[in-house]
Amino acid sequence: MDFVRMMLLLISGCKITSFKRIKEIFCLLEKKFLLLRDL
Repeated sequence: MDFVRMMLLLISGCKITSFKRIKEIFCLLEKKFLLLRDL
């Protein structure tokens, strides 16, 4: 899987996931990726 699709999955996963625990993990990963992108 390419990086862009992985990013989209993480971002959409953060928004649509109903399980609180999984959602938190997705959102944390999303924030880390955004931070890495800004470096």
